[in-house]
Amino acid sequence: MWTTDDRYDDEKKTLKEKQSEKNGYIYTSAEGYLRDKPKFQRTRREYSYLPYYETINRNASCWLEQIKAGLAASTLSYVADSGLSFWMSQLSQYLNRFYCRFSKADHIKLIEFIFNIILEPDYDRRLIHKACSLIITLINEEIIKRSDLTLSWRPLYDLYIEVTYKRNSKNLEKSVIRSAVLACKELFPLSATKEILDEIRPFIDLWNDYAMTKFVTIFSIFVPLKMSNDEHDRWGAGLWYDELWISEYCPGYIDWSSKHTIIFSKLLRSLNLSVRYNKVTIGDGTGMGSESSGAEWIVWMLGGMNESAHQCFERLIKCVESFLHPLHEGDHMPTLQSFLDALVNEMVRRVRIERVPSKMRLTDEQIEWFVSILLPSVLYSVFSTTETSASSIMRNLAFLAPQLVLPKCLDLIYPSLLTITEPHRLKQSLECIVEICVPLVRDNGAYSYRTYNVCKQDRKRESASLSIVNESETHSDRYRVPLRKHAIFLLEALIEAIDINDSRKLLLSLQAKFTLETIFHLIPIVNCSLALEMEEYMDLAEEEKELCKLTSRFPNIVQDFVNKVFKVITQLASSAPSDCVSYMDSICDNSDILLAGTEEIEISKSIQSAFHALFLHCSSTFVELIGDQTYKFISTSEFENVIAADAACSLIQESTYANPTRYFPMYIKFLLEKQKQHITEEKKILKELDATTMWFTYLSEMIFSVPSDLLLKYQEECIQMHKCTISMMCYNAYQGACWSLKNLLTQLIEIYPISEEDRQHNLDLPLHLSLPIKDWGINCPKDIVTIKWHIPTDAEVDFAEKLLNEFAYSEIQLLTTPQNMDKFAIKRSLFVIDSLLSCVGNRLPSFNAPEIKLSETAVDMNPIHISSMSPRMKMFSINGENIREVVRVTIHNLMEFLLNQQDDQSKNLLLISSILQMLCTEGVRIASQISLKALITKFPNSKCLLVDDVLEHLDSKRNIIHEEMKGALYILNKCGFLSSNTISVRFKCWLAVVKLKVSVKPSLIKLVKRSVNSISVKQWTFERNINSAKIRIIAQKMFVDNNAEKTFYAKYQELLHPQAIRMSENKFNERHEKNQQRINNFRSELAEICKNKQQLYHWRQVDSARTFLFTFHRILFTTEVAEVFLQMLIDVRSRWRRIAAECIASYLEWNKPLTKRILWDPPDKAILASKKPDNLSIVYDSTRLPKNEQTWNETIFISKPYWGAYQWPKKLMVLAPANTQTELHRSMSEFNDVEKLILKHMKDEQFLNSWHTILLKEMEDSDVFYTSEYRFVKYLFRNFGISLVPQFKMLLESLCSCENERPVIRRARAKLAAIYCAGIIRGSRNWLFNNLQEMWVWLKPIIVYQIEGLMSETVSYWNAVLNFCLNLTDLRKFHWLVETIFEITLRSSPTAWHRCVRLGLAQYVSSCSTWKATELLNRVIHIADNMISQAWLAPERDQIANVLSFPAIYGFAMGDESNIPVKYRIPKLKEIMNIFDTHIQEMMKSRKMMIDKKNASSAIQSKQITQSLLPLSETSLKNSLLPLSETSLKNLLSIKGRFNIQRQLYIKTLLRFLDTYFLSCFVALSSSIISLFPLITHLADEEISDDETEVVRDADVTVGASDILFQSWSGIYLCDELADEMLNIVEQTMNESVSWKAWVSIMKFLHVFIFSNIHVCGKQKRPEIVRRMVFNAICHTQLEVRREAADCLTALIHCGFHSITSCYINTVTETLRSFLRTHHDKMIEMDEKDVIEKLLLLIQNVISPNYYV
Repeated sequence: MWTTDDRYDDEKKTLKEKQSEKNGYIYTSAEGYLRDKPKFQRTRREYSYLPYYETINRNASCWLEQIKAGLAASTLSYVADSGLSFWMSQLSQYLNRFYCRFSKADHIKLIEFIFNIILEPDYDRRLIHKACSLIITLINEEIIKRSDLTLSWRPLYDLYIEVTYKRNSKNLEKSVIRSAVLACKELFPLSATKEILDEIRPFIDLWNDYAMTKFVTIFSIFVPLKMSNDEHDRWGAGLWYDELWISEYCPGYIDWSSKHTIIFSKLLRSLNLSVRYNKVTIGDGTGMGSESSGAEWIVWMLGGMNESAHQCFERLIKCVESFLHPLHEGDHMPTLQSFLDALVNEMVRRVRIERVPSKMRLTDEQIEWFVSILLPSVLYSVFSTTETSASSIMRNLAFLAPQLVLPKCLDLIYPSLLTITEPHRLKQSLECIVEICVPLVRDNGAYSYRTYNVCKQDRKRESASLSIVNESETHSDRYRVPLRKHAIFLLEALIEAIDINDSRKLLLSLQAKFTLETIFHLIPIVNCSLALEMEEYMDLAEEEKELCKLTSRFPNIVQDFVNKVFKVITQLASSAPSDCVSYMDSICDNSDILLAGTEEIEISKSIQSAFHALFLHCSSTFVELIGDQTYKFISTSEFENVIAADAACSLIQESTYANPTRYFPMYIKFLLEKQKQHITEEKKILKELDATTMWFTYLSEMIFSVPSDLLLKYQEECIQMHKCTISMMCYNAYQGACWSLKNLLTQLIEIYPISEEDRQHNLDLPLHLSLPIKDWGINCPKDIVTIKWHIPTDAEVDFAEKLLNEFAYSEIQLLTTPQNMDKFAIKRSLFVIDSLLSCVGNRLPSFNAPEIKLSETAVDMNPIHISSMSPRMKMFSINGENIREVVRVTIHNLMEFLLNQQDDQSKNLLLISSILQMLCTEGVRIASQISLKALITKFPNSKCLLVDDVLEHLDSKRNIIHEEMKGALYILNKCGFLSSNTISVRFKCWLAVVKLKVSVKPSLIKLVKRSVNSISVKQWTFERNINSAKIRIIAQKMFVDNNAEKTFYAKYQELLHPQAIRMSENKFNERHEKNQQRINNFRSELAEICKNKQQLYHWRQVDSARTFLFTFHRILFTTEVAEVFLQMLIDVRSRWRRIAAECIASYLEWNKPLTKRILWDPPDKAILASKKPDNLSIVYDSTRLPKNEQTWNETIFISKPYWGAYQWPKKLMVLAPANTQTELHRSMSEFNDVEKLILKHMKDEQFLNSWHTILLKEMEDSDVFYTSEYRFVKYLFRNFGISLVPQFKMLLESLCSCENERPVIRRARAKLAAIYCAGIIRGSRNWLFNNLQEMWVWLKPIIVYQIEGLMSETVSYWNAVLNFCLNLTDLRKFHWLVETIFEITLRSSPTAWHRCVRLGLAQYVSSCSTWKATELLNRVIHIADNMISQAWLAPERDQIANVLSFPAIYGFAMGDESNIPVKYRIPKLKEIMNIFDTHIQEMMKSRKMMIDKKNASSAIQSKQITQSLLPLSETSLKNSLLPLSETSLKNLLSIKGRFNIQRQLYIKTLLRFLDTYFLSCFVALSSSIISLFPLITHLADEEISDDETEVVRDADVTVGASDILFQSWSGIYLCDELADEMLNIVEQTMNESVSWKAWVSIMKFLHVFIFSNIHVCGKQKRPEIVRRMVFNAICHTQLEVRREAADCLTALIHCGFHSITSCYINTVTETLRSFLRTHHDKMIEMDEKDVIEKLLLLIQNVISPNYYV
């Protein structure tokens, strides 16, 4: 153990400490912190308030030097796995305790050192994870900046890519590496941004979700964001703003005004809002997730001169306000609450740090505006019936603008305190009280505000009744009245609510986050009314005078509170608990089960906390008032109920604590008399006492929380009282006595603050010296705080030792002869020992037994011990003997005695476990396990010493019981034995689990399963933890400066000697060889168990062995292991077959021959490379496919389809030509032994057929495409080339001959064929051309056969085939498959379902390679176009819509493509719409003719118009074609019918296309889409036209059009450029429509559309257009139109789009009154009494016209 030399102590400070130890107290302050603060980067202020700060300070400096030496020394020796790990843990502990308590130079060195540990090539995951955790703590952006230190981004980037997207050979956790990068990124050099962008821009591809996710993820993790605006111009946002928008870290740098509309519209759609009676969801309905980031964005856009963001924000809040009303509960509430919470929290954060440029800094007026906008919504949400964070939001708002928030809160709170019917309202109001208490009591009028609210509900000064203040809500004068007086009113109201007859209200008043306690803590309870008569306070402000007068209520308040608490306690003693428990607990009950109601327990706790706060903050006058009444109450009462007794005892505690000099002698005298009266020798041997005796025993436990000088004065009485109670056999009695003794010992020997005396002194100062109202809610500067501490004196320590000798030593002596005691006496003695020793642990000397060496290492691993205790602290002993050692020996002997007893000794063993835990660290089995876990956590290397003892309880040769095995397995799991870093420990435990005696007990089976499942491949790594030369050089920098501790530097120099390094290396190699031998032996033993040749093992044991063996597959695979897993391929259980396939596939993947790659220079490296003609050489072109060996070898295949979509990588490595990939074309002799074994088994006809047959049988019942078999086949063909082609050709051909088989057999064959085909195609992609050509000759017919015979159950399998084969690859490499799919799609299909499925397959092929497959996309669009005329089924139309919507959605990303050939261009939306143009025009003409017909003024005009404009009807056609033959007439009618049906199919397909397009595209509207609005409205009209030439619409058309109009289109984003066009065509459509149902449809549409696009539609003259439409609809003759228009108008008013003017109010008022006058008699005549009553109720309240809105 390292110690420090006392001779370096400052003599003066040491003398001061010694003097304080004599005095019994010491004052501390922040002096030491302020002195040391400049020396360090960041340190903790709180340590300077501790009495022995200087000792802590010296030890901390020593500890830091020791850590630096340990880290450096660990890089010299070959002990990184132990030494480096240990000292990094010590550094972590140092940072947790002292934070960055080191110089800037040391800080930089530590960061560089830990950063390079993360990058060490031969360190395992454990060291790297520790280093990542440390780097996160070490890097603080406020104290270490880029100017101090820069870190290289490239190594971290390579590591992150390896872990996240590649093999991750070290098994590192992605989240850990990500967090480390986030911590480091702001220290990347400024040039890093451009370099990172060059690296990740090639991932930008709007077609590819995987690539875009990768780009955004890497950008957010790596790109530095915190820069000045000048730095952003050159190095930051100026480089990437075109690709991404970020607001927080560059406020003011970007003018967002042009983007506000889309930002706020997108945010509105993320809030999960539903309109039109929850029928229509705005946006995607996902809600949670994006609203928090949206709130952050909003807050950082506010400020500055441009108020565009303010206007949009105000409108957004107005839109959501009504959704927060308690009557509007729904799924949106959590989302909105989260949004409000995020808004306010972010605003508080911004106001606190405000690092933005001065032009963007928020002014006070803007902060007040922000609060005033949010306040109405927050006030609504306060009383939500769901759990909300409204109270915390209110708190933050109250700190931002108290003058606006506090009055509104008070208006909510006062009525809630009087309500008796809405308990939830009271609860939420009380929560608000607690949250706003601090700003309320600080509201003293010291600040003047530009605007403020007033409290409409106030309490009269004379009484507690409420009065209404009729004042306007917001004021702008300077005469605001402070509100802190309301704290007294609230205090009165809360005390009034303490009513035992209203238990719910009582509980809320006392319990709600300790409301009373909070108020008592904030305001001194001192009567200041006499100050009004003093000359010193004649100049007080009127508010201060009023407040002084109000404090005269304190005596009555305190008296009322005390009386009500006494009543509550009395009632608790007799009332039943509220949670339906049949009886209350008795203090005489010795059971450990507490059956009291939870509410009663909370009330008891709240009473104590409120009394404590009251005593702590009231003058001595009130203390004596309360204390005297408490003494009278206690001395005249007797409670048996445990809750009432606890509450009463808490009053004693608080009284004696508040004024110990007065009350401690009173209580001790009273209780000693009662003990003599009631505790007799007969009662001492009773195990259960009567209520009276137990009551006074209870009371005697509660009086010792008093200063130690009083305890010394009354020490004889203390001993006498405890002797009496601790000698009793009643469990409750001696348990309470032990608790009291612990309290007494703590008061004597511990260091603790005792500042209450000073606080009481300040409260008792005369009023002319101190006026307490000026201290309401006063701030307490941390640097000037002083704390008085109790320091144990020699007399106190001696008394404590006397108590230990008196009570503990005697019990230890008794336990030395346990045979003379019964189990109850043993239990009592153990309890006494455990209780008393646990509170004096600091004064117990360490064990004097020999020290156990847990690890052999050249690096010192004995860190210094940091303690806040005095270095001169006296240690306790028993007659000069070491207490720890005495207790250990005694307990050990006792435990052996108890374990040999036949009766139940569980409780005694439980206490023994507790004592052992206390000695070593700081149900019986479970308690012991917890103790052992704590020990192992602190000393992880101790597992080597303990493992054999634990495994002894799993030895199958012993007669072990069920519980014994469970305990041992639990220890193996929880204590980390199974995952130990020590190989010998791990192997012993694994074998013990494998060979464990099989049990049928479910609990044991579950534990074994948990043990086995806790093992993973992460237990094995390639790394040996050998230090590199680089990390050694960096470690040497730890001692560059002259201030390095010489002692530690000398030890470092010793290890630097070459001979020491060689010795360490030799030991390391020797240890490594031993571990390798252990691995080999263990692997062989597991393999033998798995084979189970002699059937010695149960199947569960074999399963465990297989699982452990699976962990070897990456780096420790041998032929012996491979043979086991090959046999598992034909196991009867599918789980093991999949595991075997996965294991072998993983081995083959990790050991596959690497492909050769060459550097390729793309034709055009510009941004948006996909639009450059030079890059067309690598796109898929059916006329230029590599169909011979020469072109195949000359073709450059680009495996990543997203490369080049936006930008090419700076350095692009591509596959070399196939004929140069010599490593892939190996002969049999070049395979290793494992590969030869695998190939041998797969060529074995019997083995292969068995595997195939089992898989085929499994497919009959399985619908899941398991990737394990696919990967197995894939890597067979990837590693072995064409070696297995004959075998799998035979298997596939056998799967194609099943015409007469049952359907279930055919489905199974198709599924298995899909798996085989996927594996073969993907595994063969790097073969030579001739081999591929030969393979596709026989494989293509098989694929055609399987796809043409698809069934619904097998479609998912072939979708998976295409996904596995074509994902992230170059389609030209699989052109055989691509062309085969298109060939099948063009063939005639037996059913429409088959056409649909084939089109879906072709669509996937055309879209999986993004911009490189546009030719295929055009081909599939052409196929879909031809299918529309025959798309009779809805699934067909859906599939066609999916095909057409893809280019429509992504076409905009391609921009102008005029410079590339037509066949490579992606069709735009307009071109897709042209497919439907002819039929759209016909429908529009038909609609126009119908409108004209209905608008005709007479039947003759109507007939003329119809004949001249419309096509001839069937009857007219017959009349006009009389000369024609009957056959010609039928043919003509047939053509007409077919044309109408074809048009109907096109229109249905168009509707499905629009629906798909709208749901997938945020900016979906265009002029071509807008022009369809009249048609969609027309189709959504349910009226059927009488016109015979009209397309006869079925339900699909009407429903489809309605869904588009009301569900999709109404919620779509409307960009500013198209807003006028859209609104004009809506108005035109409404004006032209002659059907009232079309008007209803348009009103429903507007209801949602305007709300969704309120930010756009509120600009320019657009509101006038909307109002005109709504008012025209309100005046419509049809009732349904007027109703829908009224709903629409209501929604527009609620969201703030339409304001209510006085003219409007007058109109509504007069209309209602006129209605009452003109219709009342008529309705009575029609006997519509119910209607009259409802209308009268509304009309008679016409004085509030807003009600009707």
